[in-house]
Amino acid sequence: MKYISLFLSLFIFNSIYSIDSYQANEILNVLTISGIRLWDEPEGNVLQKVPYGARVVTLESKNFNYPKTMEGIKGAWVKVNFNGNVGYVFDGFLSGLPAPSLSDDLQSYVKREFKLLSNEMPLSFHKDADYADSGRNVLFLEWKNRQCAYEYYFYEEGGEENLCIPGASMEEAYLLMRIIKRDIYEDAQKAAADIEGFDKTPYIKFVLNGVSYYNNGRGNEAEKHDYYQCDLSDYCDYQLTITNYNGYVLINFDGACDVGGC
Repeated sequence: MKYISLFLSLFIFNSIYSIDSYQANEILNVLTISGIRLWDEPEGNVLQKVPYGARVVTLESKNFNYPKTMEGIKGAWVKVNFNGNVGYVFDGFLSGLPAPSLSDDLQSYVKREFKLLSNEMPLSFHKDADYADSGRNVLFLEWKNRQCAYEYYFYEEGGEENLCIPGASMEEAYLLMRIIKRDIYEDAQKAAADIEGFDKTPYIKFVLNGVSYYNNGRGNEAEKHDYYQCDLSDYCDYQLTITNYNGYVLINFDGACDVGGC
């Protein structure tokens, strides 16, 4: 069984706020498996459930009038139309990214949902008589009229995946990967359930926990928490990293197993 890892690395020093922007009459997707609720008004009465993968049409642009945090994700209430019913939803679980099929891996997702600009192209390849072949491939893509890329590195014990997405937020990337890698999230939590003091927070909440440094213009360096990182170890070792860089969200998931260990 091939275990692939995905690496995303971004560095931005602005505050992150779920989906960063949208206008009225945009179509957004529900990107949490449990779905969301449609309310008659913010914190009012529930009108109905809006299921995973459903599409809603925004009736107003992004605003911060009713800020709310759920599962570590900062968002706000937005008025939407869902199948002819008008109400309010929490926008932290909405995304311009399409919801993946529950059978998708990352590669099949980007091949279906992104515009393909190339076939897979090999960047490196190594053949070894004693071990499995290894190599690195890249696929050039387009998303919302901007170019991006998906890359994966494979070897006997595991691999690594890298994807950049233009114009998305770190929270949107987290929601996407939490769905695509949900089995590994669940297995890692089960494996660590009996560990005393084990912190489940990165598994169930989006928490910026990376540390970087930048010059503040006066010759001093300031600390910033600007990326999400989660060690997804069960019987194998994986790591998911999500960061921002120059208007791209970068996703990194890598991992490996001892041969015969899983």
